[in-house]
Amino acid sequence: MQRTVRILHTAPVPLLTRIRKRSKKSLDWFRGWFRAHVVLPWLCWMKKPICDLSVFARRIPFIERREYSQNGEDGIIAAVFAKIGTTNRVCVEFGVEDGLQCNCRYLLKHRGWTGLLMDGGEWPTTIHKQNNKHIHEQTANSQQGGWRATGGEEEGPALHESSARRRGDSEALEESARRHGAGRSGDWRAGALAPPLSPDKGGNNHSLGVHQEFITAENIETLFEKYSVPPEFDLLSIDIDGNDYWVWKAIQNFHPRVVIMEYNANKGPNLSVTIPYDPAFRWDGSDYQGASLKALEKLGREKGYTLVATDPCGVNAFFVLAPLVPGNFDPPPFAQIFHQPAYKGIPGKGHPPDPLKRTWIET
Repeated sequence: MQRTVRILHTAPVPLLTRIRKRSKKSLDWFRGWFRAHVVLPWLCWMKKPICDLSVFARRIPFIERREYSQNGEDGIIAAVFAKIGTTNRVCVEFGVEDGLQCNCRYLLKHRGWTGLLMDGGEWPTTIHKQNNKHIHEQTANSQQGGWRATGGEEEGPALHESSARRRGDSEALEESARRHGAGRSGDWRAGALAPPLSPDKGGNNHSLGVHQEFITAENIETLFEKYSVPPEFDLLSIDIDGNDYWVWKAIQNFHPRVVIMEYNANKGPNLSVTIPYDPAFRWDGSDYQGASLKALEKLGREKGYTLVATDPCGVNAFFVLAPLVPGNFDPPPFAQIFHQPAYKGIPGKGHPPDPLKRTWIET
């Protein structure tokens, strides 16, 4: 009896398709490079305002690297501060998960900024877990007759500071701050804002530590005080997939120059809505989260900010203090600033509809 054996072969990606994809990536890289290194310096030199910030969206570095911002926000952030300059180079961001991909990461790692990263989740790189590990390692090392570095590239400021605080040694704290660059941008408690290097999920010592804190409208300013955030600083980024509108509204005594807010592009450009405030809210993966762009634009205006851009994927909105806008930015009309959802770069892709059909409130 003769058997016929079928062998299924996976068709290789056609060569022309691969060439087309690679060509598109190369063209995107060149456009990003040209805008960042030619167009932006020219606009700054000529003192001309930027009309469309979204064209500067790019990852830095751009090709095949996703460990910084998610949707090219790094490029927009660079363009904003190229125009308005920096003051204390302090940034605050919450809703960063493990901190490996967020809006402040590039600034903290490569531009000498100090900052505060927070997230409510149980991530392996949170400060609390890292501190416990450091304390254990320090104890083990001291029992072996001396302290040795455990922080990868540096000796680990968290170790010096935690040890000094337990001893009440103020001189050691000041020395730690001087050695690791903390406190150079303001008068707040030395080292409070400097996240130490922490192992990432692969065990490499290059991720920035994240403080594990569940953010609410009631505790946000208390947390800023706890970590000695200065009253005025350069950048605030909010992405908690829930009470974003209410948390920003609750920030009254701290005044960042630039605010990045995640908006719910699924609600379109015309609705001014947000979810009702619930301090225990946790996102379920549906489109029931956050607030519409119009609601955030109205709130920003009330707080003295101007909406200047959104990223091309319809995720983040960029606000600048109103006095800093004239001469630096000439944003297009609101209808043009709004970007439809294109999550992961796929046009029309947004979060699935809320299966519970919960109510929204108008603002």
